[in-house]
Amino acid sequence: MKRAFPIAAAAALTLLSGIDLMPVAYASSSGSTAADPLNISQIPLFVSTAAKPNVLLVMANSNSMDENDKGLAVGSAAPDSKSEISRGVAKGLVSRYTGILNMGLEAFQQSTGGSDAVVLYNVHNSPYDASYDPAAYDPAFTGARTSATKAFRAPNLSDPGAWVYYNVNLPFYSSGNEGTGFCYSDTANAFNNGEVLWSGPWDQYACYRNKVGPSNTVPAVFDFPAAAAAGYSGLFAFYSFFPPDSDL
Repeated sequence: MKRAFPIAAAAALTLLSGIDLMPVAYASSSGSTAADPLNISQIPLFVSTAAKPNVLLVMANSNSMDENDKGLAVGSAAPDSKSEISRGVAKGLVSRYTGILNMGLEAFQQSTGGSDAVVLYNVHNSPYDASYDPAAYDPAFTGARTSATKAFRAPNLSDPGAWVYYNVNLPFYSSGNEGTGFCYSDTANAFNNGEVLWSGPWDQYACYRNKVGPSNTVPAVFDFPAAAAAGYSGLFAFYSFFPPDSDL
């Protein structure tokens, strides 16, 4: 239910919000009216002196912004990474508001030992739900990520002149440099299959160094003749992958 406030109460409310009131008409003892501007303080009356706002700017270190604006994993220190762009914005805020705000800067401590010691990982680009068929490529496509039509492409390093087509690229992390790999699973689904963090169960992938030709056939993981017929060669590992923050 709405309540009507008298003029005095409205003025008091305005003091707290810092909004100037327009001149109001009031009734005098003689019955005439007059319009005079109100001289209202721009700070609450219970504050004796104006104080600068306190702002704490906290920089995270999870590396969850190590992609550029196109989703490519470029590393957190790359000039076009979301991480560096964010740091640039933070520097601009500090420069702009120094002396106007009480600005504090904080970052999470980097551990140097023990169970929570910093571990360095290599970041790799990982196109998901890839296609090798040129007919799948449409740079104007804006539909579902699981569609057979793909909006982006990257050179296929094992098949000169050919491309890998995809809709989503997310970072893949490893303790070592995994090089180029073509990994597939015959049970994987682009959306959750009932896996629970961190216990799974996770799909198993067969990873090959090379993939040639336009075939999108997904053989059984251990069907090596079928994998060769689909253009896969140079088997180097069987992996189960865990989702990074970007996947979640």
